Amino acid sequence: MDSDFCNVSNIVNKEYIVIDKSTDKSTDKSTDKVNDLHNIKEDDNINTVIEKISIRCSDTFKEYIYTWYISNGKETSLSFNYDNKINMSEPLNDKIDVHFIDNGKHIKNIIFYNNYKLINNLDIYKDTIYYLDIRDYIKNNDINDDVINGIIRKYWPKLSEETLNDIIKGKKYTKEQNKTLEQNKKCLDIIDEQIELIDTSFDIESKCDIFDLKFIKINNLSDKIDVDIVKIFANFKLNDIYPFTKLYLNSYDESYYKLYNNYYLDKKIDTKTLLSWIKGKYIFINNKPEYFSLKNTFSIIKKVYEFYILIIIKYK
Repeated sequence: MDSDFCNVSNIVNKEYIVIDKSTDKSTDKSTDKVNDLHNIKEDDNINTVIEKISIRCSDTFKEYIYTWYISNGKETSLSFNYDNKINMSEPLNDKIDVHFIDNGKHIKNIIFYNNYKLINNLDIYKDTIYYLDIRDYIKNNDINDDVINGIIRKYWPKLSEETLNDIIKGKKYTKEQNKTLEQNKKCLDIIDEQIELIDTSFDIESKCDIFDLKFIKINNLSDKIDVDIVKIFANFKLNDIYPFTKLYLNSYDESYYKLYNNYYLDKKIDTKTLLSWIKGKYIFINNKPEYFSLKNTFSIIKKVYEFYILIIIKYK
């Protein structure tokens, strides 16, 4: 994708919003009005992009939005796809898909989601993402069971039957839905503020020791990862760089640890440090003490210069 901007277009009312990555502003090309809409980042994943479009372009939930782009001359769903027999198009121009209907009833098809791919890894023609709000689709079409089962459930598969019925009836958001929507907006704002802080504070020419990092958490969201922490603990070889490992299963009574022999013989660490490795300790985040559960974890101590880094792998 081009590094300067990403376009977001509402296919119904032809709003054409250019999100400028350099100024962090957006311009509605139909009115030339500049909005305080924060940008879509090149390293945003698809899920985040859809959240930004749904909240900031349509003031709704991501389940209400279908997003797509053009790639190799074909309309391509941004967040999911079906098997090869099912073609995706613009919902307003698509016909009722027989693959989703059997004697008037809806047929579920296997969906392949790719929500955690980065947006800059996609081949998006003219850097333009199109979106359609289910409420706009319903306003522009006659709704019957075939349309619901053959089109709406094809392009908006995460809408529950209750929610869809409420939309068809024109019901407004409940008090709880409005509260959730405001919370979603605040979460995006907080994320943007954090990114802006990093962008404005970080100098690539500066030494990395300007940051004092206490804790970093990385989540692997794949369902296909299965880690055998017992096997890792048994086979992990200790040395001067990795002097200590610990296996903590269901309770403290089921915890085990290994210390590199030379560390003990050469007295490279004192008793206090060793006990902190064995038992764990509080760390301070935002000036508050936090203690993280070690249940079902494998821990490694790594020595970096004069510092010790604790790495924890948690089995879900």
